[in-house]
Amino acid sequence: MGLPVADPAPAPNPEDWYANLLWFDRRKCLLLTHSATLFTIFEANVTASGLRATRQLVTGLIGRELRCENMPAATFGDLEQEVLLAKTADRSVLGCMNDMAFICEHAIAGAGGLAHTNLAGLNRSLRRNINSARGYRPPIELAARHRVPMLTPQDSRRRSAFPREEGRGCCWPICHWSESGPVRGGCRRGMTEAEKKTFRRKAR
Repeated sequence: MGLPVADPAPAPNPEDWYANLLWFDRRKCLLLTHSATLFTIFEANVTASGLRATRQLVTGLIGRELRCENMPAATFGDLEQEVLLAKTADRSVLGCMNDMAFICEHAIAGAGGLAHTNLAGLNRSLRRNINSARGYRPPIELAARHRVPMLTPQDSRRRSAFPREEGRGCCWPICHWSESGPVRGGCRRGMTEAEKKTFRRKAR
């Protein structure tokens, strides 16, 4: 992706974002999920150039879907942040994303292919899907109640591990990136350790 790798990797944070690259009908698709709320975004037909411009892609998708849900732009904090590459932190979120990837696969197959899928409706359904990892509360409800925490001393210690960030504010959040091997239906899941990556977004 042309981004530096953050080393050491930061500890998991509720404000992390996870991104999984899926394939449907030979098209790259992106599944993006917020750790604390499981607020999820599915984006079809992602291009290589779009993936290289990671910050613009991620922040643009989050802002667009917040508008679609009539939610405040600041629901997940300041979206105008830089992206850095790091390692995956929380496998429980990845497990939830595997379930949501299956929902996408089922919806796309039922619609007769990606080109015929109601993507806006699919996005809305993903955010209303319940999961035991979040107490069977839908992501849209959790996101509506979500408040981004203030910077803590622990966050300051996390920032000290990244000298390039000194003097530029708190470290929010991580966006975990993964690309997985193919399975049935053209959807890629089942990530290996070598394929798991993360993007760290930092406040200016």
